[in-house]
Amino acid sequence: AVAVGVETSSVMIKYSGPLRLTTAQWDVITGETGGLTRQARYFLSAATAGKITQTAPVTSGEFVTQVGIALSATDLMIQIGPTLENPSE
Repeated sequence: AVAVGVETSSVMIKYSGPLRLTTAQWDVITGETGGLTRQARYFLSAATAGKITQTAPVTSGEFVTQVGIALSATDLMIQIGPTLENPSE
């Protein structure tokens, strides 16, 4: 979602291409400070719903989904990869 959703209202969703948010907005989504890390890959967080992280999940049974690559502190090139399950040991 490009913006915060409100119940009973529509929200704009972007599936590909660049997404620009402020560093403060990215900080809320990543849990980091200063926005995105340039050239870093971001994945859905296995630990916190609704967050993204630079660390791909590695625990057996967790799912790995790439969301995109940071072009700058404020721009993420959305490149949603296939979702893969980490194999059971």
